[in-house]
Amino acid sequence: MSNQLNLSTAAYQHIHGKLLSGALEAGAVVSELSLAKEIGISRTPVRGAIQKLEEEGLVERVPRVGTIVRRPSVREIIDLYELRESIERFAAVRAAEEGSPQEIAHMGKFCRAMRDVAEEVRRQPDRLGNSQQYRRFLAVDLAFHTAIVKCTGNRRLFKTLNEARAFIRIFCSRRHDVLTLNTVAGAYGHHQRILHAIERRDPERAGRCMVDHIRASSAGAAKYLQQHDRMNQMNEINMAIHDDLTEEIADLI
Repeated sequence: MSNQLNLSTAAYQHIHGKLLSGALEAGAVVSELSLAKEIGISRTPVRGAIQKLEEEGLVERVPRVGTIVRRPSVREIIDLYELRESIERFAAVRAAEEGSPQEIAHMGKFCRAMRDVAEEVRRQPDRLGNSQQYRRFLAVDLAFHTAIVKCTGNRRLFKTLNEARAFIRIFCSRRHDVLTLNTVAGAYGHHQRILHAIERRDPERAGRCMVDHIRASSAGAAKYLQQHDRMNQMNEINMAIHDDLTEEIADLI
């Protein structure tokens, strides 16, 4: 039984990694057989992993199709950002009130690391980051927010927030496929203002700056999903149009 659980955990991590990397995108079919062959295990632990992903709302079963990666609504993503806003505002307030010098020093380290990424991108002629800088951007962003939430000492809050962030990253991080200077500089500016408020032991301002940061991220994610939905709708319409009419329509537009 223990070995079976270990295999199921390994399968879950493998599939979750494919979701995070974008190798499995919204609408993609999640095949038990293909994944089992890919990982080198039987289908049983893969089935258990997929069931857990379904419980987390990442995949869903569709009649006559099978299991697919879910395509969340804009409302779902906004709900998760509102959850993040509530948790992380509380965390920022607590960090300003009770964060130790060592904990605040860690926040400063991650804030400076974000500045370094921004400076690297700024020095590039096209002001666009490469894939390595994009991964560093995501890692540093996560580390900064994690350091703040750890100040609460609340493991349940930490777990809830991690699940919300993972869901958002899976379905919204593709908007950062190209890391722009505006994106990384904007994140650095928000982090810097949050950090300064925490360093000054100003809980009210720390909470307000965190809310501003989360709401800016929420607005960007909602815009991305709305554009993505429109593109999907247009693709579905185009696929439904008979090939004979495509050129005629193009001439008319």
